[in-house]
Amino acid sequence: MFYARPTIRTHLYCLISSIGLAVGFSPTANSQDLLEFADSSSLSAIVTGSPLDRLPNLLGDLFQSTGQATSTFRPEAMAPASALLGGNTVVLDAVNNRFVYINGSDEMLVPFNTVPGTEFVFFRAVGGGLLTQTTNADGVTGYFGLERVSSVGLPGAEIVTGSIDILTGTGTRTITDPVSGSTFSATPESPTLSVISNTTTGPSLGNVGLMKISAGGSPIPRDRVFFNYNYFDSVPLARTSSVNQFIPGFEKTFPGGLMSVEARFPIAATLDPDFNVNGTTKSSTGQFGDISVALKGVLSQGDNWLLSGGLQLLLPTASDLSYLITDGTTTREFLRVENKAVHVMPFLGASVVADGGLFMQGFLQIDVDANGMPVLANSSPFGTGTMTQVGRLNGATMMYLDMSVGYWLIQEPADSTSPLTAVMPLFELHLNRSLSSSDSASFSPLGSFGRETDFQLLNTTFGMVFEFHHDTTVSAGYSTPLQGGNDGDFGGEFRLQVNHRFGAR
Repeated sequence: MFYARPTIRTHLYCLISSIGLAVGFSPTANSQDLLEFADSSSLSAIVTGSPLDRLPNLLGDLFQSTGQATSTFRPEAMAPASALLGGNTVVLDAVNNRFVYINGSDEMLVPFNTVPGTEFVFFRAVGGGLLTQTTNADGVTGYFGLERVSSVGLPGAEIVTGSIDILTGTGTRTITDPVSGSTFSATPESPTLSVISNTTTGPSLGNVGLMKISAGGSPIPRDRVFFNYNYFDSVPLARTSSVNQFIPGFEKTFPGGLMSVEARFPIAATLDPDFNVNGTTKSSTGQFGDISVALKGVLSQGDNWLLSGGLQLLLPTASDLSYLITDGTTTREFLRVENKAVHVMPFLGASVVADGGLFMQGFLQIDVDANGMPVLANSSPFGTGTMTQVGRLNGATMMYLDMSVGYWLIQEPADSTSPLTAVMPLFELHLNRSLSSSDSASFSPLGSFGRETDFQLLNTTFGMVFEFHHDTTVSAGYSTPLQGGNDGDFGGEFRLQVNHRFGAR
């Protein structure tokens, strides 16, 4: 697939032109003027109490910017029908990836619903490995050399190793049971069964989420401490789940307010990173995410507009992502995605204040996965297998275009002693677009993991900002995707942000 890659200057021109059209100045002339960056001698710190100084931060929109990818974690298997042995049918238990007997009442017998005195029997690979379908020298396809496990009730089990073969394909085959020595006929059927799990992959690993600079950020360097809370509904993690995200942080300017450094420290109540594909996984555990650090500086400015740029880095401090499988009472890891990726995210920002109380702000940001995430797999977690690297997931290069329009409903003068000094509604549009495809990893016989298709998602955010005593803002908003499908990042999101300005501005 071909992806158009406009230049940074083109993106910047489009961003500034859009701002110009919204606030009423000529995009052709003034946007070009803004691109002619002023000498550093013409730059000065934003005057305290000026229209630019009082602009609020953006609300933001995104969780993880990857949408949903379907990954097959265990091999597809053909289900044989009417493989009669003692009146019981042999079928595939797709949840546990094993063949089991069905009793005379057509009830599937598994360890958690057997009763004392009831025999539970299933076939598996020798040593407990996952089922692997092969074709023998005679051209017959099936599962060869399986072991038969028999348990009367839950305690204890009799394991018999030998040549137990389950056949697939066409035609009737004869199978010999090494326990009794009897033979029976098996007629394969064609339905395909597999175990599927939906999960998000790159550009950010883990269940805490990714932070763009626009999520609670401003194009203007500031001295502030802040706390952001985001509630995401229906996030497509390894299992669809809600996420409560908490992000404390700070931003400090230097020198003279023309530059700033910012740090964010995300934590979340989210799905456990150790996900059990056929068992129980905790859905609300505390997790530490990837730390974000950003350097920002003013590039050019006027009395009522400002252009800035900088670099944001996401550091891999979140937990690795592990997938577990349970066989009886034993749980083992069979897949791990290691959080090693560093995200390099340069950005440009712009703020414009128009007459009459209208203002607009925006960001253009590029997100590059610098080194990817190693993928390790164990093809026989209940046998003698070990975790070995089978690939590396490199997240797609992403483009984020964020636009925010607001209006001062209330704007008290700088010398006002009123507790409530400003009220501003906000409307935002956020375009998140992949500029390349992400990687996937295949590992036999478990399947594949990853997303190779392109990604595009448009979100909208509505909110209100309340300013108290000229230095503290409380912002609340709601985000919703305007398009979904496999690119859906969440069902809906509530955002709450508290910013406190400090020091000389």
